[in-house]
Amino acid sequence: SPNTIGSQIKSPVQLVIGTMRLLDAQVPNPQQLVTALEQMGQVPFAPPNVKGWPGGRSWINTSTLFVRYNTSVWLAGGGVPIAGGRGGVARFVGGRGPGPFRGANLPRFNPKPAGNSAEEVVDDWVARLIQRPISNERRRVLVEALGDRVESESALKKMIQLIVSMPDYQLC
Repeated sequence: SPNTIGSQIKSPVQLVIGTMRLLDAQVPNPQQLVTALEQMGQVPFAPPNVKGWPGGRSWINTSTLFVRYNTSVWLAGGGVPIAGGRGGVARFVGGRGPGPFRGANLPRFNPKPAGNSAEEVVDDWVARLIQRPISNERRRVLVEALGDRVESESALKKMIQLIVSMPDYQLC
């Protein structure tokens, strides 16, 4: 029902696997995703009890929020996760530093523009990634971020990184 779309918080697995599928991203080292999922509180194939994971609002707290945002941005071609940040939360840098992600490669992700104007491209990517309308103000920010560089892969990636950083992207 339209009333329930966008009202449920994505589980870490929904967030990570869904982002990979929507972006057609290829991750060179799957252990990076396992580490991110562990930091978000959903260890694959290891639920806390026979009932499974609690879900809902328990997926978002002060320890997991930045990991969720940063993992989504990383999958969209931004920064490399470095474990061991403040409070155990991953931080994302250019591939240097301590932890299991030292020297890690970025996921392979090659976005293609779907339109001739920034508005068309933004609308296409919002429909693909969020699958429901966003506020006019947020849309304007995305259009301005892309500007007249519709054919630029780096500008397109930055705009997509902004979309996956939106609170709307955390919901399904």
